[in-house]
Amino acid sequence: VEVVPAPCHTKGHVMFGLVGADGARIEALFTGDALFCGGCGAPFEGDAKDVARNFRALYHRCDEATLLFPGHEYSETLLLEYFGGSQPTPWAPAHFSALCHALQRARDCRAHDRPSVPVILGKE
Repeated sequence: VEVVPAPCHTKGHVMFGLVGADGARIEALFTGDALFCGGCGAPFEGDAKDVARNFRALYHRCDEATLLFPGHEYSETLLLEYFGGSQPTPWAPAHFSALCHALQRARDCRAHDRPSVPVILGKE
């Protein structure tokens, strides 16, 4: 288990990564309030630079197959924000399609009393 500092939501916020057998890649990441399906946590004690630094750190330690385990089940709520105007709707057809698929997946899971997490980083 690797502790991954992610100051922004709070100054002391951390994530926990399960490192693969190669010792280089994080295979599963427990993100707490830093990252959710469809969004990231509110930067209460950080700013956009902190968010960018956290994402860069993830880019170097994770790959597209990394499983994300957010601290809350906000998937449907956050994904719906892209259709309600509080988040920019993707203009590229492939990105819009992926957003629709993620929302439908979250709704299907919740309708059958299943969690919508984990999600695969490469599909975020």
